[in-house]
Amino acid sequence: MREHIHGRTKTTRAMHGLTVVYKEEYESFSEARAREVYFKTAAGRRFLKKLWAHSSVG
Repeated sequence: MREHIHGRTKTTRAMHGLTVVYKEEYESFSEARAREVYFKTAAGRRFLKKLWAHSSVG
């Protein structure tokens, strides 16, 4: 997470001013990766849109 926020990863390097609006923690990398893949599906994106709509950020 820290690497993403500070622009140390290829995917977030060009983005500035990121704000964490949701966080989950997992015991293993494989569990976290499976959840990340879910967020890239249509159902996962709907979940994130609802979360974003109900947040006080943005």
